[in-house]
Amino acid sequence: MFVDNKIQRKTTMKINKISEMKTQPRRAGSATLNFVQKEQEKPSRAEGNITIPFNLTTEYLELKGGSQFIVAYPEQSEEIYFGGQDEMPFLTRLDGLSIKDLRIMENENVFYESLVPPLIALLQEIRLLSNKNNPVDYKYDESRCSWEAKPKRSFDKKLRRQGDLFAYPVVKLLAGRSDKEGYYDYETKELSWGDIMSYLRYVPTDVESHRLYNTRHELTGRIVRIPYFFVRASDPEEICIIGSGEVSAPDHAPMLLKEPHIILQSGMGMVTMKTRITTKD
Repeated sequence: MFVDNKIQRKTTMKINKISEMKTQPRRAGSATLNFVQKEQEKPSRAEGNITIPFNLTTEYLELKGGSQFIVAYPEQSEEIYFGGQDEMPFLTRLDGLSIKDLRIMENENVFYESLVPPLIALLQEIRLLSNKNNPVDYKYDESRCSWEAKPKRSFDKKLRRQGDLFAYPVVKLLAGRSDKEGYYDYETKELSWGDIMSYLRYVPTDVESHRLYNTRHELTGRIVRIPYFFVRASDPEEICIIGSGEVSAPDHAPMLLKEPHIILQSGMGMVTMKTRITTKD
């Protein structure tokens, strides 16, 4: 539903008012779109048909060449919905995202990357920056008055996704070193179950059809549940799942995780993030 590692082009985030569009899109991938001029109603989906009520202020943003979209309702407490075609047609409400956030995003990659849980995004940066062959963007950090290297996470083939569930190898940072040119470098290691039992002192449990985070996603394989130290203030007992095996869910292809992966749902993360987007089906 969310991050697509194949998206590498930069695009313009063009938001249009539906009432001012000359022609309204008929489809988003395999999903059929039905625009209805009505007040104070919410979008809905019935199998492959998505109904989008709109008024004079409702805004629409095409993503991925029109196969996905965002529809925003400024007058309804800025309710924002994300839908279109993934493996199957989908429609979900986004929390933590404002219309202003959309307008300042440079391109749609920024939107998709913002859906990745912050802990996984951090692990991505650690692993990607340890390999000099990975593409890197340099962004100016005003607080430090310096340029900061940021890896292009959209190129990361290690990131796995099933709907709004993300999985990433458990990465340990090893000792760093300086090369001949004086640049500081370091190495990373993807942990096995033996490493996890040694470093974290947790013993995995064999499970069958274990429901993940009260979603429809189920894991058959091995699992450990550990305290998630980047918790939301509203949920001090939030846990982090590390697992391997097969993850299954309705309307999605099975996701096979041969080695231990941190498994998190979109929106699970640090309260210090400026924008933390969550989904509500």
